[in-house]
This record gives sequence, structure tokens and C-alpha cells, in this order.
Amino acid sequence: MLRRTLDLRHVSPPGGWTSIDDAVASLEVGELIEVLASEPRAVDDFRSANRPAQTDLLESSRLGTVFRYVLRKI
Repeated sequence: MLRRTLDLRHVSPPGGWTSIDDAVASLEVGELIEVLASEPRAVDDFRSANRPAQTDLLESSRLGTVFRYVLRKI
């Protein structure tokens, strides 16, 4: 069940990380969030920035210049 879409296409870290942190915090365990980004490593950067392992990356795709990620809160 997709809970929401977070559009980070024009947001650079660390602002993007804060937005993902806030969005994940608002989810219930098992809920999904779609993240749209213009940076190909947005979710990888988020995960490597010493963030708690609160999500599973379920899907990663590219739609032209937009990178789409689907995360599930664990």
C-alpha cells in the first residue's frame, strides 16, 4: 500500500535526507513511500549517511531523468 510520494527532484542532500527521514517517521511499519529524485544515488546517499535501517528498498527505476525508488518501513 503506497502511502505517499516524496518529490525530491530539485532537492540536494542534506535537505533530501531530512525529507526522507521525516517521511519515513510518519509511516507505519509495512507502509510504502515512493521517492522521486534527480540524483541517481539519492537513496544510496541517504542510506550511507549513517541513517538507521528503517527501510527496505523494494524498487529502483529510471523514468527519463527522474529516478524512482519505493521504500518500505520496517
